[in-house]
Amino acid sequence: MASNRQKDFISEIKTKGIARTNRFTVDLSPPKALGENVKRMLLFCEKATIPGINFATTANRSYGESREVVYDRMYDPITLTFHVDRNMTIKNIFDDWSAYIVNPSDRTIGWYSNYITPLTIRIQDLEDKTTYLVQLMEAYPKTVGAVQLDAGNNNDTMRLDVTFQYK
Repeated sequence: MASNRQKDFISEIKTKGIARTNRFTVDLSPPKALGENVKRMLLFCEKATIPGINFATTANRSYGESREVVYDRMYDPITLTFHVDRNMTIKNIFDDWSAYIVNPSDRTIGWYSNYITPLTIRIQDLEDKTTYLVQLMEAYPKTVGAVQLDAGNNNDTMRLDVTFQYK
């Protein structure tokens, strides 16, 4: 026999539902100097991460035991996974963006304000209404992952993991 708590839980699920991991959109605009393949790029975003919350702490002692106290909020990087199209457009966008951050020829560093962008992740319900919104300011690709190639696998598609740092 179900307890009241179980009945309440089932009722809550039936009336409000549970969030699904496949109901999301990502809005991101690489720097204007890189061109206008953005909408096409966002269609290829397969996975995204909602950032976690992390606090920096330090030991503080005043009369008695030490306590960990918070002194800052930390921003863990997030990762977006993209399917790569046949023309390698997605890979080229992030290669160009990386070269815009650090020029591979002369190793000059680009201006911070020129390579950052806002990044928005929207979680949606089954009616495509936004139920949760994450806005990351000053985002830029910190790591453009390696792409593994495999001659023995005919069915898998190429994917690219890009880790973003943000404010």
